[in-house]
Amino acid sequence: MELQLGQVLSQMMETMKGMQLQQAQLQQALQSSDKTVGGITLQPYDEQNESFSSYLQRLQNYITLKGVTNATVKVQIFLNCIGPKHYQIIKNITAPEAPEKKSIDVLIKLLQKHRTRTGEVALQHKFCLRQQQEGESIANYVAGLKGIGDQRQLDLVYELPTHGNEEEVYEIQKINHGNNMQNEKFNITLQINGKFHTLELDTGAAVTTCSAEYFKNNFGNLKLTKTSVKLRTYTGEILQPLGTCNVNIKYRDSQGRVFIIDRKVDPVIGREWIRKLNIQFDINSIHKEENDITEKEFKEKLHKLLEQYRELFTEEIGEINNFQATYRLKAGTSPIFLKPRPVPLALRDQVENEIDRLEKEGILEKVAYSQWGTPVVPVIKQNGKVRLCADYRATLNKNIEDDNYPIPRIEEIFLS
Repeated sequence: MELQLGQVLSQMMETMKGMQLQQAQLQQALQSSDKTVGGITLQPYDEQNESFSSYLQRLQNYITLKGVTNATVKVQIFLNCIGPKHYQIIKNITAPEAPEKKSIDVLIKLLQKHRTRTGEVALQHKFCLRQQQEGESIANYVAGLKGIGDQRQLDLVYELPTHGNEEEVYEIQKINHGNNMQNEKFNITLQINGKFHTLELDTGAAVTTCSAEYFKNNFGNLKLTKTSVKLRTYTGEILQPLGTCNVNIKYRDSQGRVFIIDRKVDPVIGREWIRKLNIQFDINSIHKEENDITEKEFKEKLHKLLEQYRELFTEEIGEINNFQATYRLKAGTSPIFLKPRPVPLALRDQVENEIDRLEKEGILEKVAYSQWGTPVVPVIKQNGKVRLCADYRATLNKNIEDDNYPIPRIEEIFLS
């Protein structure tokens, strides 16, 4: 334990010395840079109040204002202002090589990859639990959701209405997640411009989109037409399409426009094509597998099971059949009778009623005389009712012989 603690402290001291050395080198380098923006400082990265992309923007602005062009100085600025926690993460990722030997672009990509891998589930959970606080405006609430979505780099969508001469904005969706049994995509194969294409049906997207790479590989002979329409993602990011093109669809001898965007996304058929091609979704019928049961069948089977084993699910106190519990008193034990403890007047009626109930159910038995007497301890339950307990510490417990039996280990139980 002492050796491990010493290693941790040594590692922390090494990290702090490295940051102090970088800070000294950074100050020396900045003193020789452009003096026209003197006094400007770069605050360390604060993951609680800003996204990593926002920090990178601040970092780039700072480097630009300072007129720093030396690659080594850029790396020192980045490592000095990333904070102790993330500096240690970068150092662990790049080990055994020192992070100072890598370029700033490589360090940023390594940290982004690490953050995406470790924080995706936590941020998704945070996004789902984000609630509008008391007194919080709708605008601030939506801004908070967008901030979490921006950290996740998800492009879920919502639709913005347009009015009058306002610029036309359509929502789109970027497909980030893989295809699996619980997140299966709805694909459709169409013959477009003489070739077959498999595209995803997405009712959340207003228009049909594809990436610039997909357009180049499949519709490179078509001419792009400039458009004033803009696309908006769920995070509020506005995308300006590279243009649109019209394609011939053999199904129903139709034509449709495709928006080309400079993103690596799968081709998606939006509502514009869905309406034009009159694509129908059979969402009211459910495919039933061999072992699947309906809700009605489930309720019937559950009711039958509860009736068959009614004695196991009854509200009454159960009994162990064909077994009688016995207590062995230590030799020379004399009976102990303690006077009852005073019960608060506010609980007296509840205690009497509980005693009567336990007697009716056969748990307690009324006697006229006893050599043993243990005081009752009433305990108030969360629902306000009384639970009757007895303080046997001063009467039976210290006079009963213990049954000592070795408890088997879990390995022995599994092997038996």
